Formats: sequence, C-alpha cells, structure tokens
Amino acid sequence: MLVFAGGTPYDSGVIVVLDLDNHGNEKGETGRQFWDRQLLDDETFTVKTPSGEHLYFVATEEQIATMKEISPAGTQIAGQVEIFWNGRHLNNGAFSITDAGEYTIEKCVDLAPLPERVVDLFRRYEEGKRKPAREPKTQTSVPEWDKRVILGELVSLADEGTFGDYQVWLELMLAMRNSGFTAEEAGSVSWDDEATEKKIEAIWNEPRYENGDEIGFGSIIFRWVPPFTDKRWKAERLEEAIIADTIERFSFFEKAPSWGFYGHIGLE
Repeated sequence: MLVFAGGTPYDSGVIVVLDLDNHGNEKGETGRQFWDRQLLDDETFTVKTPSGEHLYFVATEEQIATMKEISPAGTQIAGQVEIFWNGRHLNNGAFSITDAGEYTIEKCVDLAPLPERVVDLFRRYEEGKRKPAREPKTQTSVPEWDKRVILGELVSLADEGTFGDYQVWLELMLAMRNSGFTAEEAGSVSWDDEATEKKIEAIWNEPRYENGDEIGFGSIIFRWVPPFTDKRWKAERLEEAIIADTIERFSFFEKAPSWGFYGHIGLE
C-alpha cells in the first residue's frame, strides 16, 4: 500500500521514499514490475531492502499539498508501491537492519524530482476507490406479471388498513416508485383523497435516490408480501393472474350469439 512517510526537507523540496515491494499483489505484479510498466524513471538514489527497493525523490511542496488533498491519510497508488512521509525522518533508510534483513545502498546518485506521473497515479487510484454513483432503477425493474401479483396483495393489505401509519405508507410509496410501479398503481393502495394524490405525484416526480431513499423491490417483498419468495405460492398466483387476464381480455365471447357450428357457416 502507499502511505506518506519520511518527508525530510531537502533542496527546496521534501524527500519522499517510494517503497517497491517484490512480492506480488492480487494480480501477481510486484512493485518493480508496476514501476517499469508505467515507464517511470528510477534514476535516483536507491536503497536495496529485504523486500524490494526504496526509491528516494524530492517532491515539491505543491506535490505534497496535492497528495494530501487527494487523500489526507495517505494510501497506495498501486499494489506493492508505497510512499513514506511523516515530516520527521526517513523510515528504514540505508544501513538499517531489521529482523527481515539489511538495507543497503543500491544506486548512489543525486535525488531526482518526484515524477508528476506518480501524483497522477495517486489521484487515479483514489478516484478508483470511490464507489460509483448508483444508476436509477428503471420503470421496468420488476417483471410485469410479478408487479400484478404484488399489487393485488398490496391492495388487499390496504383494504385491511395495514398502511394506516404515514411513515409506513411513505416507505411503501418509495419502494413502489423505485421498483417501477406507476403512480396510479400506488394510488390503489393509498388513501383516496386529493391530498394523497398530490403527494404521490410529488414522490414520483422526485429524482431517484436524491435523498438516499433506496427502498426497493426487496422491501416490498420481505416486509409486505413475504409469501412471494415461496416459489409454489408465486407460481400459483402468477397462474391465477394470467388466467384472470385472459378471461377479461376475451370476455366479449360471452356476448357472441350461439349459432351452433353448422348454422354459423350455413350448412344446416
């Protein structure tokens, strides 16, 4: 990982040490391999360590300020590449001896300026760690037949007065909105008055997740329609819903004249 340590003032700048470990990260890449892959310059004072190398650079005050702004606590720029800085001393410099082994000078040259590329990598690593914003759920997030079965259960619960408490009702509204139900469907499980209708309209017009209202499909199922998770119960309800829909769509057959087969085609 990358942590700030070291930080001794030097030549109108600040000494920083980049620790290139030789054990692979989750991608099997060592610090040296990462450094070479990024085509970073290593012509600077270098110490051989028991686990890799320490590359010494001179960072400007602006670079240090930028990295502190990016991550006040300090963190890694890439697997097995570390920066050490603490404003007081260099950690495990040349001639240090630890239980792991000895630190010896590998390249005795002047300290090079810290490559600006390191700061860019630092920024990219931190930005990559940030969780991306969730995409809003679409109006098709729940299959249509599933919605019909759930809505039927919610209507039954509403008739029983289950959603009488405003906070409970509001949570249900947010769950329905985020799961793709329409405002009209939400109205069927709500109080039947103008004020409620306006409130539902306002809820459905709000941007998704703006206030952290990420209550969705799971909230509806597990809190209000727990049988829905039972495969047999769900299959039976879906079948019933499909049959009822079919009967409704072809209900006009009930009004058709009963001619009889041969009479209909004129072959009596």
